[in-house]
Amino acid sequence: MLKKVKVIEIKHWNKKLFSFKVERPEGFNFKNGHFVMIGLNINNINIMRAYSIVSTNYDNYLEFLSVVVEEGLLTS
Repeated sequence: MLKKVKVIEIKHWNKKLFSFKVERPEGFNFKNGHFVMIGLNINNINIMRAYSIVSTNYDNYLEFLSVVVEEGLLTS
């Protein structure tokens, strides 16, 4: 199931580590430890990666932690 969501916050913890929050889609439920596939369409190419959810399952947003990958398609 594809859902478009809006990024609502990006926090840079240091040069290599950041977190981001997105709107939580209505009816989206998960258990602690679950992950989702997150992607972008870049030049008509869909780029997808797995991200573990770090927010609690009762927050009204979804939060993810990531590392910067230089020249990475999603995290550069």
